[in-house]
Amino acid sequence: MSDISKNKQYVSFLDDQKDASGCGIFGIFQTNGELIDGSVVVSAIDIMRDRGNGLGSGYAAYGIYPEFKNYYALHLMIDDDLSKRAVEDFLERRVMVAERSGIPTRGMKNRKRPMFFVYFVLPRAQGTKAESEYMSETDADEFINKLVFFINENINGAFVISSGKNMGVFKGIGYPDEIANFFRIERYKAFCWTAHNRFPTNTPGWWGGAHPFGLLDWTVVHNGEISSYGANKRYLEMHGYKCTQKTDTEVIVYLSDLIVRKHHVPIELLAKIFSAPFWEEIESMPQEQKKLYKALRIIYGRALLNGPFSILLTFKGGIMAKPVEIIINGVPGNDLGAFMEGPTIIVNEDAQDDIGNTMSSGEVIIHGNAGDVLGYSMRGGSIFVKGDVGYRACIHMKAYKEDVSPTVVIGGCAGAFMGEYMAGGTLILLGLNRDKKRLTGHFLGTGMHGGAIFIRQGVDETLCSHEILISQPDDKDMEKIIANVKKFCSIFDFDCDKIINDGFVKITPKSKRPYGNLYIPGP
Repeated sequence: MSDISKNKQYVSFLDDQKDASGCGIFGIFQTNGELIDGSVVVSAIDIMRDRGNGLGSGYAAYGIYPEFKNYYALHLMIDDDLSKRAVEDFLERRVMVAERSGIPTRGMKNRKRPMFFVYFVLPRAQGTKAESEYMSETDADEFINKLVFFINENINGAFVISSGKNMGVFKGIGYPDEIANFFRIERYKAFCWTAHNRFPTNTPGWWGGAHPFGLLDWTVVHNGEISSYGANKRYLEMHGYKCTQKTDTEVIVYLSDLIVRKHHVPIELLAKIFSAPFWEEIESMPQEQKKLYKALRIIYGRALLNGPFSILLTFKGGIMAKPVEIIINGVPGNDLGAFMEGPTIIVNEDAQDDIGNTMSSGEVIIHGNAGDVLGYSMRGGSIFVKGDVGYRACIHMKAYKEDVSPTVVIGGCAGAFMGEYMAGGTLILLGLNRDKKRLTGHFLGTGMHGGAIFIRQGVDETLCSHEILISQPDDKDMEKIIANVKKFCSIFDFDCDKIINDGFVKITPKSKRPYGNLYIPGP
């Protein structure tokens, strides 16, 4: 194994204590391909300086080598000239080197550090039959994968810190601004960036041990601790991977490579493998969902990641982040999910008032009833309620343009003033437990001036306000209804076809300014 991690001149504890602190992580992906200046990323991660301790920081950037975009960019950390000669002799025998250069750096005050180089390479035919069988140029990614592990394990004083195409990792001992200054991060522009502040948990601070961790096009920044590291490491070693970086985080990179690249599992399933539900949760799922999760748990049980963590996994197609999921086994109080952006909240009992107040994105799932003022001023995301809701559901619910619009699906009945002053979004009322109850209370749609309400099996017009229109959904409306009812049924295990076949009515406002004639013009 390379002994660069053992060289004390690159292991630093500075003047800071190796405190627990908490990692700072940052990620940004420009979907239109425009390049983002590195200085923006430095500013973002350096805001979280207090979450670090100076023992490790780093950056991963995608799209930084357009002139060599078809070559693997090997970023190497090298101890000395002797190690550099050993690396270059090995590369000359194994790959075609299109270009090599030092990675531009600045000095670091009172800090010894290794040398950094980039080699742009492609696989080539090997000299002997045995070498060709071990490292075949026909599978370029696997060729480079084996090349990286050979260097990291066998060439003393050398370490490959990234190996993907048109991307690179820059990392070391220091705070984010110090590492950025050292590597001159401001000179790079990339369409995707991640950054990390602090060293890996339970690992001495050394240059190669800082985040991000990379292999081929994969990189990871991670906050938390992977307590399943031992089991994950043994599973990876069965498949030929070598855990040489002395940290729990590297297993995330290697597991991603194994499962997606080698086993051809869709990346969308990776989070379901890493953070699989408990067996008792799987048993309560709808049949198709249960079948999928059982298969994943059985096949990839040793790839399950245990411990508290948040992960940003980056690849050539974008960033995958494990979404936050909160499960509540009890009755939460008022304003659950207020101003929420992103997480999923699952309530396994009833919920109280003001659920989803001014919610922007994410999902709330309630397996019981909900109180009054559900979705008040909601402007994005989704709420699914299995049972009934109280008064004034979706009051002031609104939408922002066409692509940001909230959705609420209520499985039971609703109280009075449902959709009051509603300005946008979609509300679907199913009345599945209606029996002899009223489907809605009085004053349905009072002051409504935007959005649409869809009610299964019709509505009592005597309960409606005078400001609404009742019509039949068109084909586009039915697409929206079917998509949301399907999701509702998959969550709560109802018969979707039966619900859809019962028919719906559509409620919309007569005017966008129902009370305009009441306003007094100003002077």
